[in-house]
Amino acid sequence: MGNVSPNRACCQPELSLGEAGLESSLPVRPTLHFTAEALDRIRRRQVSPEEAKVHNRDAIAKLKQHCLAATEAPEPDQGDYFRRLREAAPGAKQLRLKVLSSTTLQKSAVLTISPLGCEGALRPVQDGCTYFGNQQSPVPSSEANDFVIPLEGGQREMGRHFVVRYDLAAEAYFLKDLGQGLGCYIRLDGPKALQDAMLVHVGESYLLVNVLIRPTLRKFPRLRLMLYGGSCTGEVFYFNATEYYEKKIRIGRLPACEVHIEDSLISKVQACVFFSTAEGWTLVDGDLEQQRASTNGTWLFAGGETEVYSGLVFKASQSLFQALLV
Repeated sequence: MGNVSPNRACCQPELSLGEAGLESSLPVRPTLHFTAEALDRIRRRQVSPEEAKVHNRDAIAKLKQHCLAATEAPEPDQGDYFRRLREAAPGAKQLRLKVLSSTTLQKSAVLTISPLGCEGALRPVQDGCTYFGNQQSPVPSSEANDFVIPLEGGQREMGRHFVVRYDLAAEAYFLKDLGQGLGCYIRLDGPKALQDAMLVHVGESYLLVNVLIRPTLRKFPRLRLMLYGGSCTGEVFYFNATEYYEKKIRIGRLPACEVHIEDSLISKVQACVFFSTAEGWTLVDGDLEQQRASTNGTWLFAGGETEVYSGLVFKASQSLFQALLV
């Protein structure tokens, strides 16, 4: 592996606070154990793609559940909520989701969603939510999915995968993963402030973000990135804000990148991270120096509610969608 920089610690066996005196917005992080043999193979980058995929499937499932637990939102007060939804629907914008690509849905097909729900919903309840999953309930009920996205090969994953919800107060639609299925990821199309427990997806790899706040340097939090994917699974990278105040962290498959990932589906410089006292640690897609976007995009797990805007692109259940508000 060559020399390891002082800010880079490989093969961290578990996700924990890791350093005395560090604070975090989350009281507990998930623990992901590696055997001594696995740790040695990780150090030598001898983990096979098959081993990595098996490990990643279980690890990412844990990480997604952790991200969701950190962003739980209270249920809205029902009361006259449905009545106000019906009153707001005629004058509100509609959301149209266009299928950009899919293994099971027709390309360019459009799903129309209003404040009451989607057209042709499979549920009998118009509660402002449209639930997506890859299974249809044999009997229409309040627990069913509104729109079914079949998986290739007839695979089935129970439950609701993600939801699009209309918020009366904000007069906007919001997207959120629900912890089932392959996950819902939003394409990064501008600078994004990194938050603790954020999950970033690039190519076949994942980066778990931890923002570690030190009591004595609260304005300069430390950044930890834990990598899952291919032979790099289990590597951990640490960065101090005081050292990256005027320079960027490059993530990509170039060996010179500060976060080097051996993944043929990502760009030479897939994304960059920089620090500012105004925004904190910030992630941007592509190579900042060359002003060049990545080939396959940088994606963020929709663990918390994300406001939907015209042009937003997201992927879920082997399908790629683009949002349009009309």
